[in-house]
Amino acid sequence: MANAPKKIQVGNICLNIWSNEPKGERKFPTKSISFEKRYQDKEGKWQSSQSYQPNELIKIQIAINEAVRFLFLKEQAEEQAEVPVEEVKDEPEPAKKHSVEEIAKYRAMVEEKVLTPKGFKAITGEAY
Repeated sequence: MANAPKKIQVGNICLNIWSNEPKGERKFPTKSISFEKRYQDKEGKWQSSQSYQPNELIKIQIAINEAVRFLFLKEQAEEQAEVPVEEVKDEPEPAKKHSVEEIAKYRAMVEEKVLTPKGFKAITGEAY
């Protein structure tokens, strides 16, 4: 049985890291990963999807980078995270305005060639 997931959310994209208990011949716990996109339908009801638009790939990439940090660099993950790791609520919050510090982090990611200027705009809504 899988335990409750560690959730990493970037915008409307959520990456779940599941911890799976040993089962059958497998004598050690394993991890599995799933993605979902949360959105509101025409009636305002929250829905999930596993289908993504090309402009959402950068959000998926950032979530994957955070997952790698969490899974393989646990001690450093929270301290050195480029994107805040947040617990996800049942309904994602509406798009928020990014703080000056967050914008600076995203700008640094562009300068380090981790994030494209187009990705910067997709996340922040601002031109780089």
